[in-house]
Amino acid sequence: MLPIKILSIKFHNNTCRIDSPFEVEIFYEIKKTLEKDFELKFIYIISPLNQKEDQELESFFLPSNQEGKFKVFLNIKAPNFNLVSLEQIIGVTVILFVVSYDNQEFIRIGYYLNNEISLNEEEIKKLEEKLPLDLIKREVLTGKPRVTIFPFNLESNHFKF
Repeated sequence: MLPIKILSIKFHNNTCRIDSPFEVEIFYEIKKTLEKDFELKFIYIISPLNQKEDQELESFFLPSNQEGKFKVFLNIKAPNFNLVSLEQIIGVTVILFVVSYDNQEFIRIGYYLNNEISLNEEEIKKLEEKLPLDLIKREVLTGKPRVTIFPFNLESNHFKF
């Protein structure tokens, strides 16, 4: 049994401008108290082919010293699109929620994002290098999150049972 369970993740600004922060509400349950806090990272995937281009948007700590159900509302900054080409922005990508304890990742929740621009191909070609972020809409596809649970090494004495 894992010491934490993510019960739900809700995006309050599901469809918005691409440069808007993510407004996220997370409902979770602490099943076992621990010595250290859980770390929750938010990673924006730029390219599935090059992990070095991914951007860690925020990192938060969730207290683990009390059992029970908790809710947290997070305002997560948008990616830095100055480092990314328009071709990498438009289309489908992923945002990952990664839960770890003492640098050991054990939960990963991924949501697909669809980024669309309200210009035709001819208008896009005329843009040159300037990114029209005000014309790009982001939609988080919340219907089918991808959840991965990794084995957690219980022999490492991280848990206080």
